[in-house]
Amino acid sequence: MKATFRKTLKAAGAAVTAFALAAGFTGASAKAASKPTFTNYKDARSYVYENVMAMDKSIDYTLVLGSISGLKSFSNNSVSSLSNLDDGHTVKGDFAEHNNYKGDSFSYTYIHKKGKYYVTVKDKVSYRLSSSQNKAYKKKLKKTLKSLKLKGSNTAKVKKIYKYITKNVKYDNNYKKSGSTTYTAYGALNKKKAVCNGYATLFYDMCREAGIPSRVIVGKTSGGLHAWNIVKLDGKWYNCDATWDAGSKKFHYFLKCNKDFKDHKRDAKYATKSFSKSYPMASKSK
Repeated sequence: MKATFRKTLKAAGAAVTAFALAAGFTGASAKAASKPTFTNYKDARSYVYENVMAMDKSIDYTLVLGSISGLKSFSNNSVSSLSNLDDGHTVKGDFAEHNNYKGDSFSYTYIHKKGKYYVTVKDKVSYRLSSSQNKAYKKKLKKTLKSLKLKGSNTAKVKKIYKYITKNVKYDNNYKKSGSTTYTAYGALNKKKAVCNGYATLFYDMCREAGIPSRVIVGKTSGGLHAWNIVKLDGKWYNCDATWDAGSKKFHYFLKCNKDFKDHKRDAKYATKSFSKSYPMASKSK
C-alpha cells in the first residue's frame, strides 16, 4: 500500500476546520469538527476495522497525539494489518484484511498547537467485492448454514462445514483472469470457485458464524504463497486446509497438529511465541 502524505504546519484552510474543536478553535470553523476523534492508534484502528467491515470507501477521522513519531508506520498499515485485531472469537480482523480489503490511499494533514498534534486523516479504501456482492454473500451464507443443520459437538459442526466446502468449491485455475472475487469467500460460496484465500476466508467465516473460534493463517508451501486455517476444538487449535482437500473423499489436511502439517510454513507473524501462546496447537491430530 502506497501512502501519500501532506503536512501542513499553518493553521489555515481545510486542515484547520477538520479538527477545529479539538484544537480549541471557535466559531464557524468549529462546525467542521464532526469527524470522530481518537487520542491513540488502537482506538483509531478499531474504527477503521468497523468501516472496512461495512465496506466504506472513505474513512475519515481525527487523531490528537502528543507525538507523531509513529504516524508514518500507522499510515502504512492502518488498514492492511487489521488481522492483528482478530482475537479468534469475536473480532473478524482476518476477514476484514484478507477478504474485504484490496488497497487504500492514506493521506493526512496536521497542525501542532499547545504541545498536541491535530491530525486529519483521509483514507480512500478499495474492496475486492461490490456492495451488492457482499450483500449476496451474507444472504447465501445465512441460507447455507441453515441448510447444514449444524448440531452436536463443535467437531461435528466443523466437519460438516469442511465437507461442504471441499465438496462444492473448485479451485480457480484461471484466477489471473477471474478478478478479485476469486480471492474471497463470496467467490467460494456464491460462484463455487476460488483460490486458497477464498477457501480459507469462507471456512473461517462459516466457523465463526457457527460460534467456533477460527483464524486465517498465511504462509508458504511448495506451491508458493498460501492461506489456510486453524480452528479451536476442546481447548486446542488444529490446522485445516480446505484447498488441498478439495474434491477428496478422504481428508489429509483436516484437524492436524503441526507435526502432521510440516509442508505448510507460516509467515513470521504467525510463528511468534506470543501468537503460539494465544493459539496453543494440539499435540496430536484428531
